[in-house]
Amino acid sequence: MPTNEYRPRLAIDIRQDQADALYKHLSWGEKTRLFALIIDDFILAFERYGADKIIGAMKARELSALDIVKLGDLK
Repeated sequence: MPTNEYRPRLAIDIRQDQADALYKHLSWGEKTRLFALIIDDFILAFERYGADKIIGAMKARELSALDIVKLGDLK
């Protein structure tokens, strides 16, 4: 693979307490793999149930990321 090939990235700001809790449980290399799996599970849920429905339920706190990951078990 050429070194100048574009690779999409996801960057978000998080609070310091979130970073501390996350780093307590995950090593640097694990974060990439774990978040890639979570993103795959979200995409699967969006495709199966509709992105608007999933996003709306999450914003209303009727659905959590843990629920989404559990839906990924239905693959």
